[in-house]
Amino acid sequence: MNFTKKKLIVLVSVLLVMLLTAAITIGVVSSNTSSSNTDSGIVSGDDNVIDGDTSDGGNNDKPQTNPDDNENSGSEPSVPQQPPQKKQIYLDELGYDYQSVGHGNLSVNKDNDGNLLSLYEDGTEVVHQRGYYAHAYSTLVFENLRTMGFTTFSAYIGVNKTARVQNTSTSLVFYVYGDNKEVFVSQEFNAYSNQQYIEIDIQGADRITLVADSLAHNGHDHAVWADCQLTYYDDIKPDLQVYDMEFANPYTVTEANLLSNAKAYSWDGRNLSDTITYSTDYKSGKVGTFNITYKAQDGDVVAQKTVKLKVLSDKRYQTDATQQYLTQPFADFVYYGRSLLSEQSRLAYDYIMEQLLQVNISDSSRSSLTLNLQEEGIYILPNEITRIKKYLIYDEARLYFLYDWRSGESAGVSATYKNGLVETVTINLNNGANGYYNCHNNVNVYLQAEQEVTQFFGKLSYDMTDAQMLHAVISAYTPTLHYANVNYADGFYGAFITKQTICSGYSKGA
Repeated sequence: MNFTKKKLIVLVSVLLVMLLTAAITIGVVSSNTSSSNTDSGIVSGDDNVIDGDTSDGGNNDKPQTNPDDNENSGSEPSVPQQPPQKKQIYLDELGYDYQSVGHGNLSVNKDNDGNLLSLYEDGTEVVHQRGYYAHAYSTLVFENLRTMGFTTFSAYIGVNKTARVQNTSTSLVFYVYGDNKEVFVSQEFNAYSNQQYIEIDIQGADRITLVADSLAHNGHDHAVWADCQLTYYDDIKPDLQVYDMEFANPYTVTEANLLSNAKAYSWDGRNLSDTITYSTDYKSGKVGTFNITYKAQDGDVVAQKTVKLKVLSDKRYQTDATQQYLTQPFADFVYYGRSLLSEQSRLAYDYIMEQLLQVNISDSSRSSLTLNLQEEGIYILPNEITRIKKYLIYDEARLYFLYDWRSGESAGVSATYKNGLVETVTINLNNGANGYYNCHNNVNVYLQAEQEVTQFFGKLSYDMTDAQMLHAVISAYTPTLHYANVNYADGFYGAFITKQTICSGYSKGA
């Protein structure tokens, strides 16, 4: 009997084990069936589960049975980001905007004898296929670089083989300027100094200036800028030339005027101005300062630049100007010549204009005005000062006491130079009249002219069209003048003070 009980206990135990095993098997099958349903589009739990991901709430310590499975788990696979591709262009492909050399001529990709450029390196001549031979004292300028996307300038600098062949005592220093600041200065080079590789950050600079400075003398200072390259990381953007704009009032903010001075060129000189578009936060009829973003396109490559759009007043004209107003530059939009200048030249123009209007010409001790531009952080080229002076005379009738165009564009203007750029500018103030104007305070002249202008503006009303206003002013202005070719009849003074004037006086008064 006891034996039978033992058998029974064993039998029951076996049956229990079998039942438990069956239950486990059924559970596993059920689990597999759920996975199959998920693959068929029946999604349960986290919708982000892809391809049967078995992650357990972020615990990734489980070993992977198949390494490839990990690429498709958890979330969408990320495409590895390629680093931007470094690209370079030789500077001589762009061409220079200004050059001046101390002796002979600038040579591109060759020396003054027509041979390849050759610099010194530990007793060996190193030949360079490209670059500039620029006998010091020399200056090379490259403009409008900012919007084109260049980031660095690189070159080998040194002294050409021709100086070593002649066994001379060369001495020079190399400078690089980015807009209005010095960004590199070399040690002193002699004929046997090793070439030096330089790489300079120019990101954001609109102009770079390369200067080779003769120190004690310029005898055989055969300066070379070899393998000059500009680095960029995208296709070269168009050269987009746009600047801050000012408008007298909302009536003049038109699409044509917003595009009138916008220009764009490809790096190889193609005119892209007809591709320029713009967007702005300006609202019609508003007064204040706004943003305007211009874009220019060259194929798939787009250049973009945001500038300020200033609308000064909701009045169509201004009368009864104060003395302070009359001795300050007017709004930028008045000065067309200014719009034709480079960025640095505009800074010089504004500074010179501001200082000239403050000069009291009745002070006989002030027959000229000398200004140090570089102390003001302004760096312009030698050939730019004559353009600035010409446009000052054409743009601003209140500068009637300067030499006019009949005396030559550069008459009455002189300059000194530092590192190839204008340092000081001196402007003659008496118009060659031997002090005639010195008995007249220019501020009083401005106020007298303003009284005349106020009378003309009294003929206007705000409901007139531009054409009607122009007709009303000219009709009131011209009968006050008498045509006479006498002294000072060609400008502002004749038009408003003596009332005797010739053609240019009529136009300057208007």
